Amino acid sequence: MSNRWEYMVLDSSVSNWFVPKLDGAALTNQLNELGKQGWELVGMSPMEGMPRGSTRDLILVLKRATI
Repeated sequence: MSNRWEYMVLDSSVSNWFVPKLDGAALTNQLNELGKQGWELVGMSPMEGMPRGSTRDLILVLKRATI
């Protein structure tokens, strides 16, 4: 029997132009809640913003087994 997965993609805003706004505690709480629902973080990627090279958003990819 092979595993079947479902995926979720979250976009977490890191900054608003030049002002950092990532709330690490809130993101941790959100990931812990999703973990309780069976979701596992499998990847994360920064999305470039302006000025060039700055991180604007984090894209988080989660998966969980389906029944």
